[in-house]
Amino acid sequence: MIASAQIDRILDRYSEIEARMASDPGAAFVKLAKEYSGLNPDVRAVAGDELVEKRAAEIERTRQGTKIHS
Repeated sequence: MIASAQIDRILDRYSEIEARMASDPGAAFVKLAKEYSGLNPDVRAVAGDELVEKRAAEIERTRQGTKIHS
């Protein structure tokens, strides 16, 4: 499993590259685009994990609410 700090660094770098690509369409764009596309699978995996964790928490809250009212 990837450490939380490493995930944060990946997400920060992804955001930084995204911003630089938007503001600098010059020669650096190609290099940034390659790095960006290389990070994309990791970022998508993290986003997917966060979505799963959020949904699991919602289900647990619902389940706990059901127990209280039963």
